[in-house]
Amino acid sequence: DLIVEVAHPSITKLHGPRLLKSADYYVASTTAFADINTEFAMMQEADRSSGKAIYASVGALFGAHDIQKMDASGKLDQLSIKMTKHPDSFMPVVGTKEYELNESAKFSKKPIELFRGSVRDIAKVFPVNVNTMATAALAGSRTVGFDQTEAVIVADSTLETMIIEVDMRGPPTDNGNPGLVVQSRRENPSVRGEVTGPATMISFYASLLNVAKSGGGQDGIHLV
Repeated sequence: DLIVEVAHPSITKLHGPRLLKSADYYVASTTAFADINTEFAMMQEADRSSGKAIYASVGALFGAHDIQKMDASGKLDQLSIKMTKHPDSFMPVVGTKEYELNESAKFSKKPIELFRGSVRDIAKVFPVNVNTMATAALAGSRTVGFDQTEAVIVADSTLETMIIEVDMRGPPTDNGNPGLVVQSRRENPSVRGEVTGPATMISFYASLLNVAKSGGGQDGIHLV
């Protein structure tokens, strides 16, 4: 059996471990894992030899599996995710400084940086906007995780697209020179005010079909 969450991070926070005991769990709202108690409870249950696993859609995160491979080999030293959208597409929590900055950005012709910090912290301010960043932190959970993956949010009122830039870096070489650097930029046409673009929805559905066809029987967490 496969349970699919496409509603809200609170579903995983309140019911995730219990649901995972009875079925595979496909999660869209990966920001739920930014809550440290939820992250621990879900990982603990997923690592149990039950034949039930967590599946997280890569969605808009190009290079997700490359992050996961570098993480698994211990070669992921730095990870940064930058998201740039029209301010109408951001929904920061009302009353925060990021909310006020985003309101100002709606009347500015220049990009305004709303946030720079950890993915764990950004999820508290932009709970419905940063699933891509949370998925990146999950992919790098053994090395950088939610506390060391950098998140940057920029509002740009001139945009008609949503831009996600990923910068992943390996450790320096033995002689002190910079190590491996992998960068990607994804620009997705979008409707102003929408949280995500159509390409992300197509990616999500394709991932869901892959999980359904896999037959299950695994443990742990898997990006699909």
